[in-house]
Amino acid sequence: MAKQRWGMQDCANALLVAMLIATAWMFGRTHSVDQSRYPGGDFLQFYTAGAVIDRGNPERLYDQSYFREFERSIYGDQPAHYSLYPPMMAAAMSVLARFSFGPALAMWLVLQGACLAGACVLLYRTMAFSRPWRWTALLALFTVFPLWMMLYLKHLTSFLLLVVAVGLTLHARDRRATAGLLLSLLAIKPQLAAGVFLWLLLRRDVRAIAGMVMGGLLQVAATAALLGPGIFVQYVEAFPTINRVLEGGRFTPITQGAIAGTLLDLLTFRGYHCRESLLASELMRLLPAVVAGCLLLQVMRVRRRLTGQGAAFHQAVRYEHAALVLFLVLAPPYLLSYDLLLLAIPLVHILSSPRWRAGMVLYLAMTPVALIAYLVMGISLLPFVALWTMAQVAAAARSLAMETLGPGAASTPALTGVLRWFRWGRWRSTRFFGVRPFIAAFPNAFLSFPNSVESPLSPDEKGGDE
Repeated sequence: MAKQRWGMQDCANALLVAMLIATAWMFGRTHSVDQSRYPGGDFLQFYTAGAVIDRGNPERLYDQSYFREFERSIYGDQPAHYSLYPPMMAAAMSVLARFSFGPALAMWLVLQGACLAGACVLLYRTMAFSRPWRWTALLALFTVFPLWMMLYLKHLTSFLLLVVAVGLTLHARDRRATAGLLLSLLAIKPQLAAGVFLWLLLRRDVRAIAGMVMGGLLQVAATAALLGPGIFVQYVEAFPTINRVLEGGRFTPITQGAIAGTLLDLLTFRGYHCRESLLASELMRLLPAVVAGCLLLQVMRVRRRLTGQGAAFHQAVRYEHAALVLFLVLAPPYLLSYDLLLLAIPLVHILSSPRWRAGMVLYLAMTPVALIAYLVMGISLLPFVALWTMAQVAAAARSLAMETLGPGAASTPALTGVLRWFRWGRWRSTRFFGVRPFIAAFPNAFLSFPNSVESPLSPDEKGGDE
């Protein structure tokens, strides 16, 4: 009987399985060592917030000294988190806080596992691959380090991924009010909710906006009924403290996920103390959001021009959703690496498009192989790669419009200028994962980074992990 030769998919699956085993082993070893001093990961912060509510002290939820001492009284003398999340999160966690820590953690892990499984099922069904390659794509998603960071730190990113994936799927199926209602759950991560709401405003999507506003009002009403209306006043008053905590955090390449933070770290390593200058720090936070917003506008304009064009319109919608999630990742001034698990959505849309190479570059930058390079250089390239990928999506959408409607169909001088800026200095090859525009922008920036990297897991270092 003749032996069947391995095909490309078999080789890809074997490579991904090997990478998955190596990644699981690496994170498993670190997890077993770290849990002795840091049990529960970021679930500690959520559980403590719920416990403060369950003990009948909602008025002290944003008293940071009380919150940290309360956490230490429960878990012993170890680094304590800050109270950073909106009151809705504490109200929801008060249900789990009625149980002891062990059972509550087990229920939390089951809930996050169910959300991750639901998101994977939805992504599998929305993939434009053939059925065998869908399993390969899912296997690839399980090898990205944001997912492992989420599991390692027991964060809620799988819930956010499920909300965004289901919300965008409903929106694409013209169930916009329901989509807006569901996307309002992103209010527990305000920077993501603000990005989605801005996108809906730019679309002038009245039904989705109404659904999102209604969902937000329902959350506020339920939280106010449980904790009292004054809790939101306390949350607003706590903004300056929360901002100082986040600005005071120094994130390592493993944990840094915001391009604004990466730029500030980059300039700080080069001796430019931009964090001490209000104007410079605000400019570093504003510039990436403006550029990403311009690229999102380019894709939205293409989608409008392709309305009624059948397959081209559906592809444009996929590009728009990919650009939106990239915008959600790039625009916020504070975002950590596990939040980058949301990039699974644009990966699915880009890898199944003619611009699949951009998706491959983004995927490679999310693997532990790239993570090793980040640790050596002392800076994460992933936010830059995400911005480059968004430029590629905008260029692909523009090309799609020109192929469907003819030359000049998607020409906008200001937005076209942004795309030309990205093409300037770009290598024709894919060396360095296609990030030369950013290396060219900061000559010699990577020559003097420290080789030693501090542990990214101490909540005192990272300001409680919002």
